[in-house]
Amino acid sequence: RTIVQEKQLTGDRELEFLSFPSVTSMGVEFACHGRARRINQGRGPWKILFKDLSAHAKVYFQVDGEFFQMARPDFVTIEHNRTVQVLAAPCDKHLHA
Repeated sequence: RTIVQEKQLTGDRELEFLSFPSVTSMGVEFACHGRARRINQGRGPWKILFKDLSAHAKVYFQVDGEFFQMARPDFVTIEHNRTVQVLAAPCDKHLHA
C-alpha cells in the first residue's frame, strides 16, 4: 500500500504532511475533502530546507488546524513534542449503524 492509500490514525504519534495546490484550497479542504495530497507521514523529526525566495514571498502552512505564515524562511524543524488528551462525545450507535 502507498502512503496515499493509508488511513489516518489519530493518536499514533505520527505526523502527516499534506500538500495543497493553493492557499485557497487549504481553506476549502474543510468543506470539500480531497484537495490535499499526503506527501509524508512518520515520527520525525524533520528539517525542511526552503529554496531562496523573493523579498515578498510568504509560505503558508497549518499545524494541527492552526494556520501560520512565514516570510522568507530558510528552514523549519518539525518534531513531536507531546500528546494531549482530547474529550469526545460517546458514539451514537444509531447514527453510525
